Amino acid sequence: MKKLITKMIAVSFVLLFAVAVQAAITNTYEVTTDAGTLSVQPTPDDLWQLPGTVNTIVKGALHGVVPDGTLALYDSRSVGDFGDPAHGFNGGSVLFVDGISPDNDTAINVDFDAPKTIEEIHAFGWWGDQRQFAYFEFWASTTGTNDGDYTKLGTSVNGEFGETNDPPNVAYYRVSRLYDDADGILAHNVTSLKIVQKNVGYGISAGLGVMEPPATPQGDYVAIASTAQMEIDIIGIPEPTTLLVSGLLLGLAFIRRK
Repeated sequence: MKKLITKMIAVSFVLLFAVAVQAAITNTYEVTTDAGTLSVQPTPDDLWQLPGTVNTIVKGALHGVVPDGTLALYDSRSVGDFGDPAHGFNGGSVLFVDGISPDNDTAINVDFDAPKTIEEIHAFGWWGDQRQFAYFEFWASTTGTNDGDYTKLGTSVNGEFGETNDPPNVAYYRVSRLYDDADGILAHNVTSLKIVQKNVGYGISAGLGVMEPPATPQGDYVAIASTAQMEIDIIGIPEPTTLLVSGLLLGLAFIRRK
């Protein structure tokens, strides 16, 4: 019986301190002129808004017109609310710095005060021109914030390469969802999530925007304009740590009764 308990503890230790990146990572997106019809909505209860969570821009920058830095990316006040308009630009959006990737990639570390289990990531984009297109990579770490500590979870896009916003300057709301369609969990025991934004929305002379892969040479396109985001939500579920410890305690209690 002691050997069984030892094995249970060993397995628990491995589960608690290893990134479990899932094999069925899926990205989907929706586009609408009415944000209320999106199948997922911004929420004030995501992991980014938990007390003790700290975020830092570790590469690149946001556009200078954004008054409150990253705050507008996670300031939803209620379900369906995109946050305080005063925190961002033009109604609460966040503009990333202009320019062609990779020189203008922006990376943000979101550090948690305790390991978290991530279920989904939702990126809500909006703009009336080329800024509506977005491309994000999400990376997770269980050990630290050095480059080598992160494992890539997946890529999130909200359009197809070559797509244009035609007619131009229409208020399209876009949301991309990154999730695992097998068991519904992106990663366990995450202490830091790295969000890497790559510019993909190019302006063209007709006033349209076109979504091109990051670092596409400009060619006939005029200067790139950065992506705009209304909110990024990191959706979590109860930490497996609590469930495991509870399960072990119940198991020990049962053994003692025997």
